[in-house]
Amino acid sequence: MTAVVSVPIWQSGDWETVKQRLGSTVWEIEKTEDAAENYMGLSASGKPQAQGSSAPDSIASKGNSLWGMLTAYNCSGVREWQQWEIDFLQHLANQMDLAIEQSQLYRQLAIANQKLHQLATTDGLTGIANRRQFDRVFRLEWRRLAREQLPLSLIMFDIDFFKLYNEFYGHVGGDDCLRQIAGAIAKAAKRAGDLTARYGGEEFAVVLPNTSAEGANVVAREICDGIASLKLPHARSSIGPYITLSCGSATAIPSAQESPDTLIRSADSALYQATTEGKNRICHASSH
Repeated sequence: MTAVVSVPIWQSGDWETVKQRLGSTVWEIEKTEDAAENYMGLSASGKPQAQGSSAPDSIASKGNSLWGMLTAYNCSGVREWQQWEIDFLQHLANQMDLAIEQSQLYRQLAIANQKLHQLATTDGLTGIANRRQFDRVFRLEWRRLAREQLPLSLIMFDIDFFKLYNEFYGHVGGDDCLRQIAGAIAKAAKRAGDLTARYGGEEFAVVLPNTSAEGANVVAREICDGIASLKLPHARSSIGPYITLSCGSATAIPSAQESPDTLIRSADSALYQATTEGKNRICHASSH
């Protein structure tokens, strides 16, 4: 013979509210060890089922759900449970409920923060880093490599005749082109510390820490060759039938006394040189 008392652990953290909705009902069963398990049966509608009692439909209709049951067994025989014992179990169930809900809230908060961070640092169209993330990472790498006295390279790309591309293929076609270009650039800049970013419009940038001018040229050539292999049609290009890139790269050993913007200006100047000299080419500017 066994005496059993069980109290539900509801998703709501307010036991008093739950108790009122239950109509002060305490599920209590004696004489069978299987009684507590019977409480755990839930119908497809989510309403609890119990032997000898029926929980009000308002519990399910108001959005509450059952975490589980807190059950106390007296294996020595049949006994009458005291009110203070039932109250203690109710209080304990309430504390367990709050602990579970708090754990879930922390998990949801962590997921939300992760999503917010992703939204704040990722370009929505291409899925690579956005300008804000580029600025943050570039300055961090500048300071780090200034301490280590190692080279930092920056490559900037511009899609040739992209305005004409948009006019001919439409903005939907232009967006698809940007996504493919971003994917090809990211594929080439594959080291863990490399960063591919959409710098603005049809312009992209690649940050290459601890990379010499020669290494930057190798990466730039690999990116341009990767774009050429895509063979994205460009009917309005005066260079050829496919999408091409103009590229400018710059390399410097960062200095704490110098602004990181100097390297950006150098790479941008090299990119301007590439575009004015006929596009579809790579120009490199070394910074002191």
